Amino acid sequence: MRLNYGRYLLSGGSLTVMEIANITGFADTAHFSREFRKAFGDAPSAFRASERTNEHQLVAETVGRRANASGSDRETAWSARVLDCRRNHRA
Repeated sequence: MRLNYGRYLLSGGSLTVMEIANITGFADTAHFSREFRKAFGDAPSAFRASERTNEHQLVAETVGRRANASGSDRETAWSARVLDCRRNHRA
């Protein structure tokens, strides 16, 4: 249960792994990371990186589909700005 909540926090927020470990009730980051790796097969930082990569690929594909469907340069530019804002917000 705590690890699932930790995975949820990793996928959607800007909290550090140390903050997530504390929030989910682990004694320290090493313990959280060790248990996370046992449960999900990846370190928390690697999981977060893959989640961000997957999200960016999904948004890029959506932007590409919209550009092909509408042919609108204005919409494509707007979608690219939205992606940049999301990227900067998560960093």
